[in-house]
Amino acid sequence: MFREEQPALGPLPLEPFRYYRYGERTVHLDGCVEVEAAYCGAPPGWLGRRVQVEWNATFVRLLAPTTGQLLREHLRAPRGWERAIAWRTADSFALREFLGLVLPEAPPDHSTISRTRRLIDLETHEAVFTWMPTRGMRRPAARR
Repeated sequence: MFREEQPALGPLPLEPFRYYRYGERTVHLDGCVEVEAAYCGAPPGWLGRRVQVEWNATFVRLLAPTTGQLLREHLRAPRGWERAIAWRTADSFALREFLGLVLPEAPPDHSTISRTRRLIDLETHEAVFTWMPTRGMRRPAARR
């Protein structure tokens, strides 16, 4: 029987089947979700909202809870590793300038921010982070 089926069989996949663990997480005020003591960035607009999370030894995937649409996929970070600030400064010259970083200087560890992020409620966080850009973007008054 195997010899009859063998010509119809395709090649084996190049990578093994991915087995995931599943859960639901809330996007923290810094825009990250916590998965086994490591943090991964969520897309803008998800602060305070719940997302579905799939993870294995290699990947962490964030999914929209109602549609299952893939929002982000990250390589899995070691326990306690902080990705958000590095991820955000990787492609934002304005943020790098605000932090005083020059290329190729790495961003600072922000574990202090991560430890204290739960001390600020969502309303205060949103108020501050919508107010701050307006302060920085105002033009100085013209001198006479």
